Amino acid sequence: MTRTICALPFQHVQQTQRFLKDVLKIESSRVNPYLQAFKLSFPTNNPIRAKGRILAPPIIQFYKQNFIPDPRKSVRFSGKGKFIEPARIRSVAILNVDKGFRSVTKFAEQMERHCREQGITFEKPARDWKVVETHSEDTAGVKTFLSECLHKKVTIVVAIVNEKKPDIHDVLKYYEEKMGQQTIQICTDTAIKIMSEHGGKQTLENVLRKFNPKAGGTNFYLNIAPTVCGTSITPDATRLHEKLFARTQFIGFELSHTGARTQYDKQAELFDGEPTVVGVSYSLRQSTQLGGFSYFQPTREHKLSRLEEKFQICVDAYEKSAQSLPETIVVYRVGSGEGDFKRIFEEVNDMRKSAERTKQGYHPKFICILTQRHCHVRLFPERIQGRKAQEQNVPSGTVLETNVYRNGFDEFIMCCQTPMIVIAKVF
Repeated sequence: MTRTICALPFQHVQQTQRFLKDVLKIESSRVNPYLQAFKLSFPTNNPIRAKGRILAPPIIQFYKQNFIPDPRKSVRFSGKGKFIEPARIRSVAILNVDKGFRSVTKFAEQMERHCREQGITFEKPARDWKVVETHSEDTAGVKTFLSECLHKKVTIVVAIVNEKKPDIHDVLKYYEEKMGQQTIQICTDTAIKIMSEHGGKQTLENVLRKFNPKAGGTNFYLNIAPTVCGTSITPDATRLHEKLFARTQFIGFELSHTGARTQYDKQAELFDGEPTVVGVSYSLRQSTQLGGFSYFQPTREHKLSRLEEKFQICVDAYEKSAQSLPETIVVYRVGSGEGDFKRIFEEVNDMRKSAERTKQGYHPKFICILTQRHCHVRLFPERIQGRKAQEQNVPSGTVLETNVYRNGFDEFIMCCQTPMIVIAKVF
C-alpha cells in the first residue's frame, strides 16, 4: 500500500510546484484575491535553497569487528560481525496465538540455531522451551501464562501471531509493562522466514537485533571515527569520545495524548478521558545499552508529572550499570514546541532537585534538546538524481543549521535515516 501511494522526492517537488501554481496561483497576486487582499506576493514557487552539511558517521563496533556506515546507503548489518555482548538466556517460552501454525518445534530449533550463531547462549535448549497455544481473545489466559513465566524466571516470551489478528499485541505489551516479563511478537510469515533456509535474511537480522537487547544483550557500541573516506574528522578520537560519552547519560521523554475533546464533551462539561502516556528511555554504561518504561498522567497534561520520582529511576539504573553517577545528563524532550519552553525549564528544575536528593553535593550538568518528530519540513538535494528513494533523498546525517535563534536557543534540522521507499523525514 505504501509503495502505491507514496511519492519520491522528484515527484513530490513537481506536485507541490504544480499545486502552488495552478491551484493556489501564488505567482500572481492579481489572480489570487486572498493574496491581493493582504498585499502578499511570491516571486517564485521554487523550493528554498539552503546550505547544509553531512555529519560524520560513527564507528559501529561489533565483536572483534568494526565498520563505518556509508551515509548515502542504507545501513546493512549483514555479515558485519557478532553482537558485542550476546545475551545469556536462561529459558524461552513460546505463546502460539495462530492455531494454523503447526511448526512451532521447527521454529524454536531454527531460532536457537540463528541465535547461537550470533553468540547468544541458552541454558535450556529449544526442545525444553515451554509452548502454549491460545487465541487472541484469551486475555486472562495470557495473563496467567506470563505470570507463570515470570515466576519461573523465563528470560523472554516469544508470541507467534497471525498478522490478520494482531489484537494480542496490546495485551502482551500491557502485561509486559505491568509485570516486567519481556516479550517479543513475531507474525506467522516472519516465523516461516526464520525457518526457511533461503530468503528472509533481512527479516531474520531485524528479529535478532530486537531479540538480543530484550534478552539483556547489547548489539554494538558506538565510537568516533578519526577519519571518514579519507577526510580527517578529529585529531584525537579517544579524547573526543571521552568528552561526549564518558560519564554521560541520555534520557528521552515523549508524551502521547488522547484525542481532543469533542463538542459533546464540551457541552456536557466532561473533562475525564484516556490518560496521557509518558514514554521514558534511558542509556546505561554504554550509549547503546538502553532501558525504558512508561507511566500515565492526567489527560492532555503537557507538563511531565511525577518527574522527580521517574528521573530517579533513570539515574539509579545508570549508577547500577556504570558503578558511578553520570556527570552529564542529555535530555531529549520529544513533542515540544515554542510554547513549552517555560514548562521545560520547570521540568529541568525538577530533575535538578531529584539529582540533589540522590547524593549530597551531586550537581550534574544538564543539556536539554527539544525535538519535534512530526515536522512538516522536507529536505531535498539541489539536484535530484536516480530512481530509488535512497538515491533521490539527502544522505542520512544531513543537517541544516537555520541560523535562527528562538528565545536564545540554537535551532537545526536533521535527517537521521535513509528511507527505502518514501521521502526522508526530518527532526
